[in-house]
Amino acid sequence: MNEMNPGSFTFGPTWWAVFLALVALAVVAVMLLFLWQAGRERAPRQTPAEATRQPDRLATRQPAHKPIGRPA
Repeated sequence: MNEMNPGSFTFGPTWWAVFLALVALAVVAVMLLFLWQAGRERAPRQTPAEATRQPDRLATRQPAHKPIGRPA
């Protein structure tokens, strides 16, 4: 008696080929769904207060230039 054991090739290579093709199509469908949804979302808009706000001066300050050697 032939038992259906999914861990072996007792189903036959055609069954496994169809099964793997369906799995591949499902993966592609999920990827396309994510891409479609990402294309529909708009980037968040900045409020005018955020766009005109000056950057933090402490975070953008360059280190003081120190001369090397004896002072002139």
